[in-house]
Amino acid sequence: MLGRILGFAFGAVLFLLALVFASVLALVAGVAVIAVWAYLSWRAWMLARQAPPPAARPGSVVIEGEYRVERDAGAGDARDAPSNVERDSGRDDVR
Repeated sequence: MLGRILGFAFGAVLFLLALVFASVLALVAGVAVIAVWAYLSWRAWMLARQAPPPAARPGSVVIEGEYRVERDAGAGDARDAPSNVERDSGRDDVR
């Protein structure tokens, strides 16, 4: 009887030690993943800082300003018409 109780206690202690070991192993793996991610992010940031601006690259052209997408008027229905075409809303009070 005493052997069974001691065996059960020994098994429970071993099980708890295995849980602690697995938790520490998972923590170390998580810290390693975060460290690799931080290094790669930092390295990408440093490379972006060292890159010359787009205008300084030989043969490149930078056009500054706003843009808008205009659809082809012949490709769709009236909703795809250019913005300079006045549409009839069906209401007389709006112009």
